[in-house]
Amino acid sequence: LALALSVSTTACGNSTASTTTAAETAAEVTTEAASESAAETSAAAGDEMTVTYPVTITDHLGREVTIEKQPESFVSGYYISTSLMIALGLDDQLVGVEAKADKRNIYKLSAPELTELPSVGTAKEFDLEGCAALKPDLVIVPTKLKDSIPAMEELGLTVIAVNPEDQTKLFETIDMISTAADVVEKGRSWSTGSPTLLRA
Repeated sequence: LALALSVSTTACGNSTASTTTAAETAAEVTTEAASESAAETSAAAGDEMTVTYPVTITDHLGREVTIEKQPESFVSGYYISTSLMIALGLDDQLVGVEAKADKRNIYKLSAPELTELPSVGTAKEFDLEGCAALKPDLVIVPTKLKDSIPAMEELGLTVIAVNPEDQTKLFETIDMISTAADVVEKGRSWSTGSPTLLRA
């Protein structure tokens, strides 16, 4: 009886030890799998935040515009796109802006240097030659200038047309500009209301 009890106790102990080891192994495997999954998700998110050129953007006129390399200089012919450039930290890359920039308080407060930039006119009177003379890598104009875009392209300009007149189109404009300039993370932070961009 004592021998039988000893054997039973030993078997039970071995069984418990085996169960504990199996549970620990399963936990380790689960933890490793979760860690790998998180790493993959993080890597995928990082890839989404990085733009590979050439990149093609569909603007608000439905035009597919291919940007061959990351732009280093911009012209903005619309006060909303200019304001978005400031928000995205791209104001130092602007070489020309819409007319009457010196009258806009937001520029004076957040990017006073813009008030000294050359004017490219308005949606009614856009200065094509003046814009081309600035040799921007990318020109952002309102959709009202759609009839002038072919002439701009003949002058060798890469142009996207935007119409951020409601919230959806505003976010689309942010997406276009942030993608073109390879600042997607800032664009998404701004669109989702994150304070991250506001501190940039």
